[in-house]
Amino acid sequence: MDNRLSKILQEHMRDMAKIGTMATEYTSALARIGNAAAERYAKLNKAFQPYLDLTQFTQSFANIQSGILKTEEDIKVFKVAIVELGYPPHDGMAIGNMRAIAELYLDDKKELEDNIDEIMTHLYNASELKEILLFWEETKLVKKRLPLLRNAIMAHNLGMYDLVVPSIISQMEGLLVDTFHVKGRVDGTIQKVMLKNLLLKDESISSFSFDETIHEYFSDNVLASFEHGKQLGTDLSRHAILHGSDTGFGKRTVSLKAILLFDYLVSASIKVKDDVIQECKREIAGIRRRKRKY
Repeated sequence: MDNRLSKILQEHMRDMAKIGTMATEYTSALARIGNAAAERYAKLNKAFQPYLDLTQFTQSFANIQSGILKTEEDIKVFKVAIVELGYPPHDGMAIGNMRAIAELYLDDKKELEDNIDEIMTHLYNASELKEILLFWEETKLVKKRLPLLRNAIMAHNLGMYDLVVPSIISQMEGLLVDTFHVKGRVDGTIQKVMLKNLLLKDESISSFSFDETIHEYFSDNVLASFEHGKQLGTDLSRHAILHGSDTGFGKRTVSLKAILLFDYLVSASIKVKDDVIQECKREIAGIRRRKRKY
């Protein structure tokens, strides 16, 4: 049994044992009152009965524990599958859909590969994208970007994907800069520092989090280098798109990838703690000092 789940089980067992002891004490006290309290005693005894039966509770919690482990394993598979198929994992996806994708990946990977674009565009239809936009509307950190973001979602729904991708992808750096209050020139090295501090500084990160996977996805795709005239290894390279090398990004799927990735970064940015922000700024200052020496 996983140590964390075992610890949870033990804690719940102790709590239920205490409740059981309290219930026994209450029922004993009421019994001494006499026949006048018989009805009240019966009701109280019935209310506490589920807690008194610890064997039944243990079995019930074991089922919960098994479900948690199964979900955890499914999410691990989902992370591998969704990135391998070119999409960033998104924490807005329902657990049931993650599990379905994970199971299909294990059972019939070829079928999933053939249908993943249809699955993702179906799950993230206009209604779901409206929910994402509403979240952005409520987020102070992206307030100055809202006119552009609103137009990007509208353009996506109208099928104008050529407009969405460069628009959204150019805002990712700006979001990182605003999150860490960075001023001055920002190169690839500093972008990577900000990304690291955004996604890899939470010591309490669990297997249910997508932070590490998003960090890898962003690094391998958005920050991917390119050379003019050579084939690209990704359809979401910021450099290739904004420097005019990649002109084939105007697709519904690529547009959706950009939106989902940006949305995850927004969610992560509003949770960054002040000590992490200060640490990131110190690291960037150190990088700049070293560069000035050469």
